[in-house]
Amino acid sequence: MCKLFKKKEKTYTLKYDYKDAYQNGKDQYKAGDLVVLKYDVIATDTSYSFYLNGEHIDYRYIDNAFMISFKMPECDSYLECRSLNMMLREDQ
Repeated sequence: MCKLFKKKEKTYTLKYDYKDAYQNGKDQYKAGDLVVLKYDVIATDTSYSFYLNGEHIDYRYIDNAFMISFKMPECDSYLECRSLNMMLREDQ
């Protein structure tokens, strides 16, 4: 007699530019999963942008950290933070 096996859903890899900066991050998600991450700020950086596969994604600033959320695409993906220190003068 054959055993019935539940079909395993395909998972996709989420790579990070700097994984340690993202709290709650996992390496694998199913397509459509809601990914919610907390990104702690660096005190000297004042301008932040987040990108998933090169596309800008929205975020919220809560309690000295950025909360990032998105639905996992149906492909391996790359999450990147771009930050700038806007406190330095250009002539320095």
